[in-house]
Amino acid sequence: MYYRSFQAHNNSSINSLCLIKSTNFVLSGGGNDCLIRLHNLNNDSVQSTTFPKEHITAVNSIDVSSSGETFVSGGGDTINVWDLVKQCKLMRYQSINDQIRDEVYDCKILNDSLVVSCGTNCFVNFHDLRQPKRTKPIYSVKAGNDNLNSLDYNPISKVLSVGSLDGRLTRIDLRNQEVIRDTFECGGLLNVRLCPRDMTLITFENGKLKLCDSNDLLINSEVTLSNDKLTYRIASDVIKDYYSDTEYIMSGSETGIVYLWKHNPTDQTVSEFKILEPPLLQYTDKSRILSVVKFIASSNRLICSSENGLLHIWENVL
Repeated sequence: MYYRSFQAHNNSSINSLCLIKSTNFVLSGGGNDCLIRLHNLNNDSVQSTTFPKEHITAVNSIDVSSSGETFVSGGGDTINVWDLVKQCKLMRYQSINDQIRDEVYDCKILNDSLVVSCGTNCFVNFHDLRQPKRTKPIYSVKAGNDNLNSLDYNPISKVLSVGSLDGRLTRIDLRNQEVIRDTFECGGLLNVRLCPRDMTLITFENGKLKLCDSNDLLINSEVTLSNDKLTYRIASDVIKDYYSDTEYIMSGSETGIVYLWKHNPTDQTVSEFKILEPPLLQYTDKSRILSVVKFIASSNRLICSSENGLLHIWENVL
């Protein structure tokens, strides 16, 4: 395993990361500098490009379309649509419902027509890409009584899952126009990921990661990330080895460590696999916050963001 890192954002945290499918490129969104940057991870000497500054607050979320030609970015009450090739903004939407201000925490491109976002105003907001002049949402669903921290979408089942800090998971079935609300007794939901085998992985505020059945939400497996209450929206995900069906749970942390657990779906057991710790020269509080973690299966590469603007890269992880 080989480790390297580079300064992706200067004097700024990294609030969001998004992989560009089938490439060595990754997009990052800055917290303090409000910038979007494109990085080529192919060589040790990383090449980075800065997009025009269109956000005035932190870029909390980025999502690339399936074609790889466009992407969306969310921050403040703004969702911007970008041309990735020309590196210019195409459209701008506002996630405002009934004059309630918002701080967008997550956004996704659902298809060629729809963009969805969620944040502090407790509404899931839908925008129509075919109506660029209509900046307000075309449809909104209230999905909690506290911050909506994370959302994910299953393009096969057409179900959108949204996690709230009030402990509620809201599932919106776009096919049947049905809204299902469930409440967990584990505290606030910080991150929600829809995973293979119709499973949902949830990061809870109390430091627990729970892998559930996406249909009935029965707990399949559980691990403890932290015994202390989490402050940041720490991301986790289920990943697979490119050459086998071996399944792993990965997560960032607030302690300067990236965790990997091996998961056995048959007997629902989880065992510690690897602990990745950047060899930081200055172990400050900001450098310990490893909030966003991504895995590129084709190159066996794991990348992770930190609050001090560094992007950490591990090669040959699995």
